[in-house]
Amino acid sequence: MAVIAGFFAGPYSPFIREFGISEAGLIFVPLMLLMKKNGQKSARFLFPAALSIILYLIIYRASLLYLAVFYIVFFIIEYRQGRLNNGAFFIPLVLAPYTGYFLNVFGFPVRMELTEISAQILSFIGYISKAVGNIIYINNQSFSVDPACMGLKMVVTTFIAALVFAALHEKKGRISGTYLNYISIFTVSFILVIIANIARMIFLIIFESPAGSASHEIIGIACLILLTFIPLYLIIPRLPAFNNFEFFSIFRKFKSIKLFSKDIVLNISGILLVISSLYLNISYRPDNYSSNMEIFKCINMPGYAKSLEKFNITKLENKEYTIFIKPVESLFASYHDPMVCWKASGYSISNEKEMEIGNMVVYTAMLSLGNTRLHTAWWFDNGESRTISQFEWRYEMIKGSDRFNLINVTAGSRKNLMSELLRISTTEIL
Repeated sequence: MAVIAGFFAGPYSPFIREFGISEAGLIFVPLMLLMKKNGQKSARFLFPAALSIILYLIIYRASLLYLAVFYIVFFIIEYRQGRLNNGAFFIPLVLAPYTGYFLNVFGFPVRMELTEISAQILSFIGYISKAVGNIIYINNQSFSVDPACMGLKMVVTTFIAALVFAALHEKKGRISGTYLNYISIFTVSFILVIIANIARMIFLIIFESPAGSASHEIIGIACLILLTFIPLYLIIPRLPAFNNFEFFSIFRKFKSIKLFSKDIVLNISGILLVISSLYLNISYRPDNYSSNMEIFKCINMPGYAKSLEKFNITKLENKEYTIFIKPVESLFASYHDPMVCWKASGYSISNEKEMEIGNMVVYTAMLSLGNTRLHTAWWFDNGESRTISQFEWRYEMIKGSDRFNLINVTAGSRKNLMSELLRISTTEIL
């Protein structure tokens, strides 16, 4: 555990802390772990550790090093002390930084759907309501659904609680603790999170609790405890017991063979440290730099000043508008999602909605920072196809289409933004 703590206390901690889940999650790791078979050595975590490092060398994602650190530590524990519970395999997956990024990106359309469901429920119980984006209108009053209502913290917190509860029940012999058992636990956890989020939205609107108020926080905590934690604790021991599916059975033969000495374990840790240092010293991938420069040279928007910013982002700017063109390096790469980047710049995001402008569909939102109000829109574009679907642009790239870029257009007023989007819809940026 000291290795894990040291890793995240170093240069990776700001990246992880951006999503606000590392410190809190790491505190509960000891409660998620259970020494099931003391003295029975296992090398099963060597496989995911090696796979994480190999995949890092192929697709160059720092999150894979995060997984490797966890799995190497678990491998050392199991090889020296004894076998851990199967929940240990899922701990890095729940706490990983890409989990927060995934929920931020894919949580946007989910939040739109939950807002619509909440509005329908309010209409069913007698309220005259209508959902537009993340805003619910009731009796000519608008209620904005805060992103936290389907935020990553609530989802990750519930998954952390699920791992803790599962370990407690497994310790008392109430569950089998197989891999399939844990998968069923996560499935139930996610369903409960959805239910709790919908209930939270409805109660916040009924009691007219604005974001930041005491009642807003009380309702959120109450829904999390009463509709997620308590039911989850009671449901886990009642889930069907599954026969164990051994993911790493190919390493069973290593149980009686002493292949790994202290020196080799230290060498593995040293290699991991070297790889981490290389990542921190490489600012871009050489094979992508030339293609990014080609895109930059091809972009031509009359009336805009063009510049190449950090991370190969093209910036187009004039007195009225700012356009960022952000390349998506690959199917597996993270990209500079506006929901993340604008928040990192200090802006709060509200009034998110999906809109059809001309012949394209975009996401729009309002940005607030002090007294400053901006209006922004974004979509994915490869010069031939435009989409807001996270799945569609990936599917197109799998089929061999040109690389997509995220286009983010921002203006000082909504009227100006709509006007520029309408013009862009009839032209080609790339």
